[in-house]
Amino acid sequence: MTSGIEWKTAQPPMELNDFVESFWMIANHSDKEHQIIILPDGRFDLIFSFNDNEVFQPTLKGLDIEPEQVTMPAKTHYCAVSFKLLTIEYLLNEKVHTLLNTGTNLPIDFWGVIRTDLMEFNLFCDKVSASRN
Repeated sequence: MTSGIEWKTAQPPMELNDFVESFWMIANHSDKEHQIIILPDGRFDLIFSFNDNEVFQPTLKGLDIEPEQVTMPAKTHYCAVSFKLLTIEYLLNEKVHTLLNTGTNLPIDFWGVIRTDLMEFNLFCDKVSASRN
């Protein structure tokens, strides 16, 4: 962990390989906001963000075609599923071109995921990695 930033990634279980590229988490444990750069990776991300003030927000982040500098607030966590390119059309009935360089907030209860489901993401990453061995 550098400057209060923690990053983890895990490969999906074999049965999700056709749709999911990876699961990832980034957390800013510090009391300061941090500038981060998001690089285009050819994936759509379903991101669940939350902070110490109980704010919880699911977001669908579209396909980026340019790097983007963003501010990561203090005491904030992002847990995400990075989908392979055409999965978004299959699962969410969204066209790829409608989400270029943009994101959209989803309903708070999207897919039934709640904040407590994400609190143990490190254990989830460990379990997924172990199941692939």
